[in-house]
Amino acid sequence: MGQLRKRMEEDLVLRGLRKGTRDVYLSCARQFAAYHRKSPTEMGREEIRRYLLHLIDERELRASSIGVHIGALKFLYAVTLERPDEVARVAYPKRRQRVPEPLTRAEVEQLLSGVYRIKHRVAILLAYSAGLRVSELCGLQVSDIDSKQMRIRVRDGKRGRDRYTLLSARVLAVLRDYYRSQRPAPPFLFPSRSPGRPMATKDFGRVVRRAARRSGLAKAVSPHVLRHSFATQLLDDGCDLVTLQHLLGHSSLRSTMRYVHASTARLERVVNPADRIAALGLPSL
Repeated sequence: MGQLRKRMEEDLVLRGLRKGTRDVYLSCARQFAAYHRKSPTEMGREEIRRYLLHLIDERELRASSIGVHIGALKFLYAVTLERPDEVARVAYPKRRQRVPEPLTRAEVEQLLSGVYRIKHRVAILLAYSAGLRVSELCGLQVSDIDSKQMRIRVRDGKRGRDRYTLLSARVLAVLRDYYRSQRPAPPFLFPSRSPGRPMATKDFGRVVRRAARRSGLAKAVSPHVLRHSFATQLLDDGCDLVTLQHLLGHSSLRSTMRYVHASTARLERVVNPADRIAALGLPSL
């Protein structure tokens, strides 16, 4: 793509998109051009249509992955090429709404039994106790821990938003032990072996999956499951949805609402209308 790639990258930077997103969008644009063996400047809506059908029928990508390709092509044509009509009618595929399967408190304790390094133990505890996305956890800096007000500053969260979330007193004690014994190289709380770089998100994913395997947990566990568990357990304990929305950094309350489905305590507190009827007039069994 040559000059077009360079211009698209500059446009992505100007729009304030993160490096990870920029890299993904550029890769999607490159794949689109490679599939048709033509420059995007020579193509339009028909080629876009055929390419998306290829992703669905031949590559059998999930709706979420197809949505990323669509986002990249919309940016390429609407912003970089200034031809928005080519992608105006391209719709994002309907994504299946999955009900998250969170861990119970006992299962979190079981997961921690499979963690041997203090760095990894503290990282899992923070991800769970603060409801952090994996990128937010890995990007934490020492200065983000506010022990006076018992909160954690989340820098540059999803869509570039900052927020504050909870800091557990018990986790703070473990965190201080970790800091005193390990002295992580600044600025990151969980640095990688490369100077000045944070722990990679894929590395933390491996840490969580390995801990689940070692501990014998039957559930599939990922960093995002820890975030699900934080949200569901707060709802179980009576946290209101607006507060939870702020803690999780959701732009829409609809995103927060899905955790209601996983909250068993909320369901247990609901009284079935039939139970309020004095006599249903049914014979006893």
